Amino acid sequence: MNRPVAIAAVVLVLVVGATWWYMSGGDGEDLDAVAPAPVVEAPPVAEPPPLTPLPALEDSDSMARELAQSSGMLGAVAAGLLEQEELIRRFVRVADAIAGGSSPASDLSALGPDRPFAVTETADQIFMDPASYGRYDGVGEAIARIDAEAAVASYRLLEPLADQVYSEMVGEERAFRPVLLRALAALLAVPVVGDAPELVDAINRYRYADESLESLSLPQKHLLRMGPANIDRIQARLRQIARLLG
Repeated sequence: MNRPVAIAAVVLVLVVGATWWYMSGGDGEDLDAVAPAPVVEAPPVAEPPPLTPLPALEDSDSMARELAQSSGMLGAVAAGLLEQEELIRRFVRVADAIAGGSSPASDLSALGPDRPFAVTETADQIFMDPASYGRYDGVGEAIARIDAEAAVASYRLLEPLADQVYSEMVGEERAFRPVLLRALAALLAVPVVGDAPELVDAINRYRYADESLESLSLPQKHLLRMGPANIDRIQARLRQIARLLG
């Protein structure tokens, strides 16, 4: 019970946000919003400079590492992400796992919390220890800093690479965006539980005593484990991203 899942959104910022900055020449201009030149009785309009093309998928990590830092994604969480390789492939796999209800822990092995999961016990009950929530405060803070509009504007530029990865995964040409939206919807469906949830000792693991919580998918239970304050701020930013993605 110690692998973060909402960190997928941080990967979105590190890769998508960096790409947006990179493709806009570093000034944040929304290139999709540039109006076409008038065609009737209009003065000549100079041709805009050509956009720097997206790098090949195999060469995209160095760009993501360099420009993610320029986009303000700093700190221990960002550093842990940037040390990994195949960031776009990793992001697509993580989102696909979340959308399908599977744990993405194998792609996030470097990002586990630095303290073990803890419980509190009474004579006949076991509860999640609220102190465990603090293990994920760095994740919550990093996601809360996301510029949702910039991330989604840049995703439109990144999408061909994400589509390429997903098509390779499924063996046919497929769009990745529906998968990303399902992943976001799954995380947004996680309830915010005010009190520490009661647990049941199920031999070498804990189960939630509340069946509505136990029936959540593995990724949803990972997010639930981050505590109400982190869930609130993570979901607030994911909700903005989901709305902007449509």
